[in-house]
Amino acid sequence: MREVLNKLRRTLASITLVAVVCQMSLLVLPGQALAAETDVVINEILPNPSGSDIGNEKIELYNKGSLEVDISGWIIEASSATVHTVLSSTTIVAGGYYVATLVSSPLLNSGETVTLKNAAPTLAVINNATYPDLSGTEGVSYARKPSGAALFYKDPTPTIDSANGNPPFPTGLTMLPVGGTIISNTLNSTNTNFTATTTIPANEGISSVELFIDEHQFSSPVLDQTIISSDTSATFDAGTVSNPALRALISEGNHRLSARAMVEGTPAGTSTSLSIIADYTGPASTVTTSGTYGPNTWTGSINGTAHDSLSSISGTSLELSRVDDGQFWNGTDWQVALITLIPAGVSNWNYSIPSTAFADGKSYNITSRATDISGNVGLDAPGTINWDSSSPTITIGISPDGQEISTSNTLVFEGTTDQGAHVKLEIFSQVVTRTIDADIATGAWRFEVPANEIGVGSHTAQISVIDLAGNPSSSILYFRFNVFALTSSTTTSSGTTAAVVLASAAPTPSVAVQPSALKPSIKEEIADTAIKAAEDVIEDTGNTVWQTIITVIAIIIIALGVGTAGYYGYEWWATRDGGEAALKGGGWGDDEEIKQAVKKVVKKSSRRKKSSRRGGSSSSAGSRW
Repeated sequence: MREVLNKLRRTLASITLVAVVCQMSLLVLPGQALAAETDVVINEILPNPSGSDIGNEKIELYNKGSLEVDISGWIIEASSATVHTVLSSTTIVAGGYYVATLVSSPLLNSGETVTLKNAAPTLAVINNATYPDLSGTEGVSYARKPSGAALFYKDPTPTIDSANGNPPFPTGLTMLPVGGTIISNTLNSTNTNFTATTTIPANEGISSVELFIDEHQFSSPVLDQTIISSDTSATFDAGTVSNPALRALISEGNHRLSARAMVEGTPAGTSTSLSIIADYTGPASTVTTSGTYGPNTWTGSINGTAHDSLSSISGTSLELSRVDDGQFWNGTDWQVALITLIPAGVSNWNYSIPSTAFADGKSYNITSRATDISGNVGLDAPGTINWDSSSPTITIGISPDGQEISTSNTLVFEGTTDQGAHVKLEIFSQVVTRTIDADIATGAWRFEVPANEIGVGSHTAQISVIDLAGNPSSSILYFRFNVFALTSSTTTSSGTTAAVVLASAAPTPSVAVQPSALKPSIKEEIADTAIKAAEDVIEDTGNTVWQTIITVIAIIIIALGVGTAGYYGYEWWATRDGGEAALKGGGWGDDEEIKQAVKKVVKKSSRRKKSSRRGGSSSSAGSRW
């Protein structure tokens, strides 16, 4: 029994202790507020309403927390006097508002401190706010913006019992350069300063506005500190007086400007940013039509390009002047006064001009310059047109014309022509083609062609020239020469092969002994000697008919050819080359001349044979040669 009573006493004691703890946990000492209560703030004050103040002065409370708060019995004081007491059973939901309408007009228009306390007996200070002098601005409230924020702003359009708007901020920011070429929101190499303007709301307590660059202050603050409550705009002046000073303030490149309002010395709203460009460098221009031209190479226009690293090109201009008299092209003719031409195109431009505008042997200067959309004018870009409509001259110093060249040697063609002209060598029999540019200073040129690359035989070569202006030479130079091997072989009448030694280096015949230059009487005399040699061959019974015919023809060519032509004939005879080709290789020119020579040989041979049959004597072959 005693044990049961002891357990009962211990249980009752535990219950009593729990009750005490619970009561103490609910106890709030005087001057202290519950945690949730501090989420209730004085959100907006209207001390000087439009019209009568009596019964129209209002104080708005706002619960910025996430829990509902009971404000029953709370009091609002102004200048230490209670101006409003909240009725019982009054709560403010999370994000909700409570408006205290003051019965009389206890609030001072000149400004004072308003204090919010919780209910007795605690009377803890929940929140307070001090509003400025609003005596001259009837109907303007003093409100946190946005609701529950730390900062208050004057609001000409009170929002009692509803959400407050955003802090006052500038809008519509623009910038205008000063000096030189003026392009809005752009700085260039001609500007010395800039101004800016932004729109601000009136009567919202904005005291000054500061301009920012890339969200930072300028090295020297750019401010408007002369704002009054009724102002609707703020203006800025950077204060620079030269382009170098302007560049020091805003470096070259793309930037963002913004304006931030100050209210009672406290930063308020900031405008949206304005994109600007600081471009102090002119665009680059290039004349691509520059050099030597003529009717065959002129494209019909002067061409060029323009480029800017920061902005695009707005246009290009150029001048075209004649060097010898300084006159300028005006689009149709040359004139003394300077005139600026506007080409077509922008980044790639061209100016049409006919070839008839230029004269042979004259030079022309081109000057182009580009302008970018920032207003910068680039540096002058030069160009030159040297007009050449004359055919180039060509002089031969060394050539193999009329020579016999062994396959171990090198053919050399050398001469001069217009400076820098394109020289072309063509050797037709082997289709050998070589090209070279004449020396740009002297016009000298030289070709060296190994003879073994061409091959044994007769060859024709030509040299042609096209100058830098595209003019072809008025005449083409032709050359004829022969390439031979040092040894060859032939088949004797007995069928054996014998070596035939050819001339290792045939002399270069002069023009005087070329076949075409011989007098007819000399040709006939040489032919007569050839006939005697041919008769000896015919009388040789060891030769076949075909060998006899070919040998006779060869001997005739040897005799008639003389010099270079004689060697051609001998080589033909030794190698059994084609008859007609050998005759032509003998240097006799066209077919008709060859036919006439053969006819003379045949006639003389016939007369001599007739004389022999009538009893005339004949000499040995050796005596005839």
